[in-house]
Amino acid sequence: MSIKKIIAIIFIFAIACGGGEILGTTLFIRSEASSGSLRSKVYTLCESQLIQKCPIFTEIATGKTSRRQ
Repeated sequence: MSIKKIIAIIFIFAIACGGGEILGTTLFIRSEASSGSLRSKVYTLCESQLIQKCPIFTEIATGKTSRRQ
């Protein structure tokens, strides 16, 4: 490989990394901005924090019953 090809590959890699950083930052900023407005809307719908119990699994094997949480 010649020096020009190596430099071109490094340049393309650097541009791709920069584009990934820009897209990632944009996604992070937009999701943080919408999270705040959505949180207030959810609180107005539910009014309190929802609490859910852990699921219970019951297994029946050879005539014995056992419960797991």
